Amino acid sequence: MDQRVDKEQLCRGSAGTVAMKSVSVYLSTLCGIGFIPGAPGTWGSIAAALVYFILPDAALHGWVGHLLFLGGILAGSVVSVPIISAAEKHLGHD
Repeated sequence: MDQRVDKEQLCRGSAGTVAMKSVSVYLSTLCGIGFIPGAPGTWGSIAAALVYFILPDAALHGWVGHLLFLGGILAGSVVSVPIISAAEKHLGHD
């Protein structure tokens, strides 16, 4: 049975709110930013850059800050693989 779903079926809402049927799709598209037409990867990069600039400067200085930052990147990478795999079942392979 084919589990792929159309993007319009995933994004439905009332009064301008977006209701995602799948949490994995919502997270893997960076809270829906990946559905913005015209260069969705660019919008995702802008969102990631904003998060980086919001981080306090003191958190990234010193070896402890660098280790925490590296640990966060590694943990995020490990957690993202199953989330993206689940989303791919709904959206289909790119």
